[in-house]
Amino acid sequence: MISSPRWVLLLGLAALAGCGAPTSLSLSLSLDPGVPAPDTLVVSLYGAGRLSAPAIVPLSSAGKSLPGTLVLGPLDASAPDFRVQVDGLLGGALVAQAAARQALARSQQNRLALTLGPPLADSDGDGVPDAIDDCPTKSDPDQRCASADLGGDLGLVDATKDASFDLAFPPGPPCPNGAIFCDDFETGDLSHWNGKVGGSLASVTVDATQPYRGKDALDARSTPFGFGDLGLGGAGSAAATQGISPSPATLWVRAYVYQAGAPPPFEMVLALSSGTLGFAAGAGQAGTWAVTQDDRASPDEISPVPIALDHWTCVELGLDETSHLVSLYIDGQKALAFAPARSTLIRKLEAGLVSVPSGPAAQVYLDDVALAASRIGCE
Repeated sequence: MISSPRWVLLLGLAALAGCGAPTSLSLSLSLDPGVPAPDTLVVSLYGAGRLSAPAIVPLSSAGKSLPGTLVLGPLDASAPDFRVQVDGLLGGALVAQAAARQALARSQQNRLALTLGPPLADSDGDGVPDAIDDCPTKSDPDQRCASADLGGDLGLVDATKDASFDLAFPPGPPCPNGAIFCDDFETGDLSHWNGKVGGSLASVTVDATQPYRGKDALDARSTPFGFGDLGLGGAGSAAATQGISPSPATLWVRAYVYQAGAPPPFEMVLALSSGTLGFAAGAGQAGTWAVTQDDRASPDEISPVPIALDHWTCVELGLDETSHLVSLYIDGQKALAFAPARSTLIRKLEAGLVSVPSGPAAQVYLDDVALAASRIGCE
């Protein structure tokens, strides 16, 4: 029996996609009692050959564990003999495995439940379990043995590579519909952004330390420092910046934020500004989510929603100049809504870290940042 999933991830695997509504597979995964819990999953798809490079799904580093659900797609419903293999790795070693054949209904989300148990038999040592191997007595890691006469380009990986060595992070999701700007940081740098600011006691980089999904995320951190500037650009600030022109009357930014350890007394992580004035969302002095209007006069708007530590949180900050309203949503729930003291023509998006006043060292990670003229929402 499959337990209720603790998480759901969408994987855009490079399997062939047909026309019309997409075909996908909801893959519910659980773990046999007594089997070591993997820190990484590797998903392989086969049809008339390997349909995509294997995709790696970090678990421990992303704060996830089984049970959970992967949604794979888009897929080609016409692929013959469609097969799924899931390897569970712990420290790079295979400790758990499951595999199955699955008929795909076109233009639907198909469903399959797998329980990862001890590694399955693999008579030919090609990395594909006998239960789904097209030629179980002949080493054939790309599964072309039984379909060698079919021809055509199936997008197969190098036939000399075994699945356990040919790992690739799945691509991040495309920009949400209507997005003006987005970045999942999978380029490994800040090339999508116009620039960055970083004070003498802070830095902003892209690295693989704590991604929400994929392999990279924005990493902003500062060392302990004294009283700083209320706006981005002070000694304790570190942010990526993106210009917005023209600016719509309604503007929303959505990002996934990971607060690494306790925040300092005041820490802003997302800002919509004119360059000098604007609104920023982050941790208030009470350790809850707050919004500040950077006009040097207005009090901070404090929500009752606590900052979750060492946990990914979906944060949405919105400004509607037409209705004169600023809103903050945390994990899809409204945390704040207020009329600002003054109007601000937004020209810039800033994502990173600002801490004011003095405080301990601070660190946050941000991932899947998106900007749009309407609310984007969380997964």
